[in-house]
Amino acid sequence: MDVHHLDMRTAVLHGDLEEVIYVEQPPGFETGEPGQKCRLLKALYGLKQASRAWHKKLVATLEANKFEVSTSDPSLFSKRDGSRVVRLLVHVDDLLISSHCAKLLTEVKQQLMKEFEVRDLGEVSLFLGIEVVRDRGTRSMKILQKRYALDLVQKFGHANAKPDSIPMQPIRGLLNTRGIGDEEQEPFQEATQYRSLVGGLMYLAVCTRPDIAQAVRRLARYMSKPTPAHWEAARGVLRYVKGTAVYGITYSRGEPLFGYADADWASDRDNRRSTTGYVFILHGGAVSLKSRLQPTTAASSVEAEYMSVSSATREAMFLRKLMFDLGCPVEAVRIWDDNLGAINLIRNPTTSDRSKHIDVQHHFVREKERFGYVNFEYCPTESMVADMLTKPLPEAQFVKFRLSMGVP
Repeated sequence: MDVHHLDMRTAVLHGDLEEVIYVEQPPGFETGEPGQKCRLLKALYGLKQASRAWHKKLVATLEANKFEVSTSDPSLFSKRDGSRVVRLLVHVDDLLISSHCAKLLTEVKQQLMKEFEVRDLGEVSLFLGIEVVRDRGTRSMKILQKRYALDLVQKFGHANAKPDSIPMQPIRGLLNTRGIGDEEQEPFQEATQYRSLVGGLMYLAVCTRPDIAQAVRRLARYMSKPTPAHWEAARGVLRYVKGTAVYGITYSRGEPLFGYADADWASDRDNRRSTTGYVFILHGGAVSLKSRLQPTTAASSVEAEYMSVSSATREAMFLRKLMFDLGCPVEAVRIWDDNLGAINLIRNPTTSDRSKHIDVQHHFVREKERFGYVNFEYCPTESMVADMLTKPLPEAQFVKFRLSMGVP
């Protein structure tokens, strides 16, 4: 499919206001009697409702041109003309348009240009700071943030630093609010710098670098009061990014949607909560992942894994709907897990002293598997890709799982 990039100029100014809003006349452009105010008919940058007004205007325009909004993602629109299909994805004032039919793609562009001031950027190469590289010979696409990563390294003075082979050494799994270990450290004096670095790394992690997601998630816990140990761990992630700036996620012809779900029981050193990690892979690359503390303390490893697969199931249901909207329906999303106790708890809904306290919100996973929306399969721990999202791993295991996510 051809994927083109459009930029809406002064997008917010196109929005029609529903509310009655008055503003003072700008200096040098006064008219009428002194002190008179102007009533706004169009949105302005800075208004709280400006973005919503622009979105409603865009939706109305697309619907008038026979586009239908996705039931799973309100920023995704599709239009069918016989066997021809065009899809449009919106992010504020940046649009991606994709279709197999170049003629239909051009028609949609012309329709939008009649309504708005549009800048046609042609085939997408950079979108929201994400670089897109296509290889039509191998039918593959790679997304990466090399420029952003190198700017981040330069900003924090690590251009000449020696690269690390992994984002976080296994010993860093002992990080806590005191620093690392049992001895409490003094607060890090440049806390703002720490927050800036972790925030910069976070944008990498959520867009194109699933290999640093676990490390960044762990560091983000200590934003309010970091210590020198936390700062050193963050610098370690930055050194890893320096040596792997050209890394990204590669998608090619491959397997349909499937996922991995895992949990690291009682891994948090402060409150003994467990960590949920899951990743869904489509055509060889990660499309959705999570690495975060569980909301409650699990009393056993089975409970921690059960909560993890419950979280993964919710994401699988969303992705299943999205795939249907994209014209690629999935019968049952296969999810791999390395805990037979959790899988048995899903398929044998019995109540015991070890499971009767589990919140009902986690039990809906049983229903979804029974109805055939998801299918859980066992895989050994040494093949559990989501393990890298729950804790720091040794280099050999980390590299193996990173490759499985489509990151070279």
